[in-house]
Amino acid sequence: LLALKIKEARNNWRGLSSTYGNIGILYNTLGNHNQALIYQKKALKIRKKLNNRKGMVMSYTDIGAVHYGLKEYSKALQFQLKGLQLARNVNFGAQVVCFL
Repeated sequence: LLALKIKEARNNWRGLSSTYGNIGILYNTLGNHNQALIYQKKALKIRKKLNNRKGMVMSYTDIGAVHYGLKEYSKALQFQLKGLQLARNVNFGAQVVCFL
């Protein structure tokens, strides 16, 4: 994808993580959960490196949603709760949506 190439060339890591996350959401919506998980993990890896804790909250809840789609309910709950806990720590407020 062109957006990924541009963000990589410009070392726009925050933008790259956001794009990976959005691609993961699209794959999850289309039912391609395995591909969604790949992109969500890429987004989370970058967000961890950047210490982007609000981004990490989104990644954890998005990964939880993917596991829910895979009918891996215990993993889904684990990631949702991890996202919720981190959201509380960073005062994310009511912006967090958990798919429980």
